[in-house]
Amino acid sequence: MITIATDCSGIEAPIEALIQLKLPFKQLWSCEIDQFARLSSDANYPKAEQVFTDMTSRQNKGLPLVDLYVCGFPCQSFSLAGKRLGLGDPRTSVIPSMLETIKESKPKVIILENVIGFKSIDNGAPFALLLSILEKNYNVNVNIYNTKDYGLPQNRKRIYFVGIRKDVQKKEFIKPKTVKMKPIESIIDDKNKNVISPLSFDNLKKIRLNKTAKYNIINMYFILRNPSPIASADFSPTLTTINNPPIIHELNRKFSIQELLQLQGFPKKFKVVASKTQITKQIGNSMSVCVVKKIIKEALDCI
Repeated sequence: MITIATDCSGIEAPIEALIQLKLPFKQLWSCEIDQFARLSSDANYPKAEQVFTDMTSRQNKGLPLVDLYVCGFPCQSFSLAGKRLGLGDPRTSVIPSMLETIKESKPKVIILENVIGFKSIDNGAPFALLLSILEKNYNVNVNIYNTKDYGLPQNRKRIYFVGIRKDVQKKEFIKPKTVKMKPIESIIDDKNKNVISPLSFDNLKKIRLNKTAKYNIINMYFILRNPSPIASADFSPTLTTINNPPIIHELNRKFSIQELLQLQGFPKKFKVVASKTQITKQIGNSMSVCVVKKIIKEALDCI
């Protein structure tokens, strides 16, 4: 029985990963500040033994020992899409809370995730500081993982810190091998034609005929199932927290919520209990289940 704890839990990609791996587990705690994300996770997964809403005000002393700790700490301070405030952003107060949590709960395996911009912000200071602290007790492997390299057709690069506690590690952690990407057609529901398109037929026709068109002319990306001079037919762009999903131009509609969930590795049966705006935000904030599965499996094999 694996004990797991998650902070910045979101809609619980790590829990979904363990379920898909068919590994027995007990979740000792979760922590998510967004009430709507908590609604989604409550509707789909058993509640953790302890549920927190703010790790920065949590009393970490006395937290139970845990086998696996996963935290997708806030990326807004480090994202290329944000203001890149870095250490000057109050949201980075999550980092010392995260480190205190690791110190107190002594997980055998830690998995931390952020945007790739985390490595370069503030001349690499946050990255170097975090790595130096973790390396006191953990052998840490830092790598960039792309969702499309692990089975799902989404171009999503994220940086992962995978730490194995030095006193329990039996073999070296090696970045999991890539796997063949599923075709985008396997996720698109051809029968779903009822979603209103944000673009008129005339506008779509003009964009298709304009061979010099750039993706950002309309601030959208087109997923095509036939070759086109303006887009790739193979995979989705990075899903974001903004309610502006990619368009399937052949169906003249945006990707549905169910399709977006599948692009992140969640099952079709995932219960949607939040508004479209909130669930889109939750999907864009989530780790990709396919990536987390590979990392968890490899990391647990090291102890």
